[in-house]
Amino acid sequence: MRYIRRNGPPGEGNQALVPLGIIAREELTGELEDALIEAADRERPLALFWLSVGETNGQRPQPPSPSLLRHCAERIAARLRDGDVIGYMGEGEFAVLVNSIYHPADAVSYARSLLDAFQRPFLDGKLPIYAEVNLGVAVHPHDGDRPVRLLRAAEQAARKAGSEASRKRVRLAFSAETLNSQQHRYEQIVEGLNTALERDEFTLYYQPMLYLPGEQVAGAEALIRWNSGALGRVPPDEFIPTAERSGAIVEIGKWVLAQACKQARSWQESGLDVRVAVNLSARQLQERDLTDYVAGVLEETGLDPMRLELELTESVYAEPQTAITVLKRLHEIGVRVAIDDFGTGYSSLSYLARFPRDTLKIDRTFIAQTTHNEDVAAVVGSVIVMAHALGVETVAEGVETPEHLDFLRAHNCDLSQGYLHSPPLPPAEFERWLRSHQGKPHPELSLRPLQVEGRTANGNGHRPAKGRRPTKGRAA
Repeated sequence: MRYIRRNGPPGEGNQALVPLGIIAREELTGELEDALIEAADRERPLALFWLSVGETNGQRPQPPSPSLLRHCAERIAARLRDGDVIGYMGEGEFAVLVNSIYHPADAVSYARSLLDAFQRPFLDGKLPIYAEVNLGVAVHPHDGDRPVRLLRAAEQAARKAGSEASRKRVRLAFSAETLNSQQHRYEQIVEGLNTALERDEFTLYYQPMLYLPGEQVAGAEALIRWNSGALGRVPPDEFIPTAERSGAIVEIGKWVLAQACKQARSWQESGLDVRVAVNLSARQLQERDLTDYVAGVLEETGLDPMRLELELTESVYAEPQTAITVLKRLHEIGVRVAIDDFGTGYSSLSYLARFPRDTLKIDRTFIAQTTHNEDVAAVVGSVIVMAHALGVETVAEGVETPEHLDFLRAHNCDLSQGYLHSPPLPPAEFERWLRSHQGKPHPELSLRPLQVEGRTANGNGHRPAKGRRPTKGRAA
């Protein structure tokens, strides 16, 4: 958030808001005018949020006290990012300017984050105070290209939220009808997720990971699928972020882990010895009993910890100390750890050096460009070299063409995963695929070894050090 103040405090009686970086209506209008010009030049959207705050304790809402206003301002400010601007518009109303969105749908996620800030009561001494909040959202260019129009659209959306029949203390409405429909869809998914486990609506698919140049199947990533009785098939990239935001991902993640370990043990008993990778969200990493739960599942299923990988996206870097502590405990019980989607999030070489990790998974967006973008190809090659220098195994995701495979073999990448080998398959089909490929190289992999910088890319190219542990898998 930017701490801007040019024309004095945001109104008489609200001096307590000034230290929080809250600006007056006139100043926010000026900031909005500048941001609209910049957004037009960049051809990117921006969002304006209007929050109307009242005080309620089971009675009719009343104007907020100065104390409640300050509490609300603190919670709003805590949810903002660098570059966001917050203004006090008077009469218990705030406006928040966010010019760091890339798609209008991002405003939906941002709005939910703001609403989450008001779900808990405030404490005034020992007494809880509940805020009633109506949040309106307007997005440029859909709802206006001038400050007055955008402010009016956001304010009208907040009034609309307050006028809708609802027992909720915290309500949300969008100026654009398309965003209202997205909010409705979000609520449907949240409701469906709450009962999906007990209705047995989830299944796991498995996508193989192969050692290069294809002599052996190394393992499989467990990928969750949801066939909702009410909504039909819901794509993972739609319901997983919703599950993470709503908190449902914790119980869903436990189910995925238990099912994947049970399946891996079943395959092991039938002579198919593969490791299974399961995704772990940043939300799950915050659970205090995570390590105990993982250890309990391994004991109950009888799966060797070395046959379990836990994959984490780079978002865990946002709270590095918590992640490091938990991952060290998981390492201690023999579970492998993988950093997933490397290069797309909080990339940091210092974090990579500090984090317990056995495997680095290079994101599919990089692999897709290796055959036609020399700069990206150079980056991928450097990442593989760096990982090997750290004693870390590398996996390329999204391998779809023989050309991708040639590039990876030439640069000594350890494992390959993608549709070139197989799409994600349900357990029975994956088992049939696995039996037909045990010990057999992929047709596109049975090429003669490539000579690269004096090294022969045979077998695994780079072999991990003995005693290394396996990595985690993804729930989506």
